[in-house]
Amino acid sequence: MTGLGAPNWNATEVAIYGCYPPPFGGISVHVKRLVPLLETARVSCRVYNGVGDFAEPERIVNITRTKLRAALASFTQRHRVFYVLTTRTSARFWAGVLGFLGRRVILHVDGASLANAIASGSWLERWASRFAVRHAWGVVGVNEDIRELATGIRGSQERVWNVPAYLNPADPDPSQVEGPVRRFIQGHDPVILAMGRFCVIAGKEVYGVPLLIDLLAEVRKQHPRAGLVFALTHPEDLDGPMWPELQARIERNGLADHVFVRPARSELVPLMGSCDLMVRPSTTDGDAVAIREALHCGLPVVASDCVVRPPGTVLHRSEDLGSLVEQTLAVLERRDEMAADLPGVPDNWPALKAIFAEALERTL
Repeated sequence: MTGLGAPNWNATEVAIYGCYPPPFGGISVHVKRLVPLLETARVSCRVYNGVGDFAEPERIVNITRTKLRAALASFTQRHRVFYVLTTRTSARFWAGVLGFLGRRVILHVDGASLANAIASGSWLERWASRFAVRHAWGVVGVNEDIRELATGIRGSQERVWNVPAYLNPADPDPSQVEGPVRRFIQGHDPVILAMGRFCVIAGKEVYGVPLLIDLLAEVRKQHPRAGLVFALTHPEDLDGPMWPELQARIERNGLADHVFVRPARSELVPLMGSCDLMVRPSTTDGDAVAIREALHCGLPVVASDCVVRPPGTVLHRSEDLGSLVEQTLAVLERRDEMAADLPGVPDNWPALKAIFAEALERTL
């Protein structure tokens, strides 16, 4: 970018391959916040959005239906750095090919997708995953387990980083909460916030939604007006096989008036200023941007111990309802005190900025 004026798209410095909201998941929000940070640092960038339909002329290119063509076109583009955020082995392999051919590829790894491919994928998935990690210019993992896995594959710690995907959000503005959600929150106390999908990966339900429903039933024994707002990052899950099962579970527990499923069409942060507690009972995870956002906004968090969590998070034993209920009730007892004592959340932009500066070989 020349100054902060119009970018020269024929010589865009950074290509970001991944997703841009909607849907509003942790990684798409990461990309949304990263773009203006790069631009402010005078780095021209273009997003290749492989999820959803969003596009913006010359800045965000939707490749949902043209992924192969977009991948092939990348070989002739003048991008200096490719920042690839994906859970798909095929896309990682393409990134590895770019790296093998001498392009500077920064491979971003979130969640358990790489570990699952290495541990239980086909021989081709295992080989392609290792090839991608070995030939990327650098690998950014969102937690220490991913960093150690990538280091083992590469045989060196050089250019392997542990940098969570969280980037500082704007302060929560409750006035931005949609009317139906606001009315639900006003009619319930306390209000538990959760987010995620209705999905099963590698045979496991990922976001602990059945556990959340059972938790709410237990919490209502002490807090009859308690409610749950579930921010559904992928609204199409309402048409999937899990939703009827979850609805039946809600009905069996008499919770029809106490659960609000909010298809996420905007960021989660405004809701964090209106709820009393965030719960993240996931059975597998990366780093969970939403947890750091909540702590940044002063919202206490109870989360499973399936991975290492940020300081200030109250942990429950993964997939253990009793432990989840115990910790949730304990936090609700002293929520105001806990909110006041939450630790600060470091912004990860300085670390990412240093990585991009090294890749671009210039000061940002």
